[in-house]
Order: sequence, then structure tokens, then C-alpha cells
Amino acid sequence: MREHFDDEDLILLGDFNCLAADESALQTLTMAGFLDLNNEDAITYATSQHQSPFDRILVPAGQSEFRYSEQYILTPARTRKHFTRYSTTF
Repeated sequence: MREHFDDEDLILLGDFNCLAADESALQTLTMAGFLDLNNEDAITYATSQHQSPFDRILVPAGQSEFRYSEQYILTPARTRKHFTRYSTTF
């Protein structure tokens, strides 16, 4: 990716469908120099049946502009109302 875009400041974010930071896809990205900001597998996808850490943000490791980067997981105060209004998965 770095060579293709000729850029070192790549940020990867989204639904990686990885249940744990030690899965091969995430290991490949961390070995390629990315830092998984959800490496503690915080829950980002919640339904009545599943609690999963699918969403992740990966930043270039060792770059000074990302040294204080963190991934925050925000949850609505009124969970049921939020999911009823904005989601079809609950």
C-alpha cells in the first residue's frame, strides 16, 4: 500500500471481521508496520446475540504524529432506542 500510494501516512479503519488481535490478518498488518488501536479487542459490534470487536483502526507504528493515538468505543446512553432507530442488527 505504501508503495502504491507513495505515502507513509496510511490509516486503515473499518470492520475487519476479526474476533481477536492475534488473527492472521491483523498479525500480517502489524508485521507490516501498523499498530492496531483495538488490540485489546474492545467490543465494537453489539447485538442481542453477539459481542464482537470487529471495528479497528490501524495506524503506522513508530510515526511521531500517531504516538498518542487511541481508539475510543462510544456507546449510546439509551442503547435500545439507538439500535431501534439506527440499526437493523439488534
